[in-house]
Amino acid sequence: MSVTDFESVHPTYEERVDIGNIKIDMTPSLYERAGQFLRQIENPYAFRCGEVAVNVAVNVAFCSEGKLLKETVISYLSVQKKNGWQ
Repeated sequence: MSVTDFESVHPTYEERVDIGNIKIDMTPSLYERAGQFLRQIENPYAFRCGEVAVNVAVNVAFCSEGKLLKETVISYLSVQKKNGWQ
């Protein structure tokens, strides 16, 4: 596994897509909706949420006893908000 300099792969604040501007048509399949999201967000690891730049570090494990991604993201964002988004 290689390590890459963070700044070399993440866009500037201005280049990031604001997740609040993402519009998803809910009529297609889940697979197609995921594609809509990925096309609009451009970089799912570096985006904006209003005035906040979000960087997502990825450490994936597949385990039947693990939390759902949605639960994990909500928990993480709640902690970040509580800590002043630092």
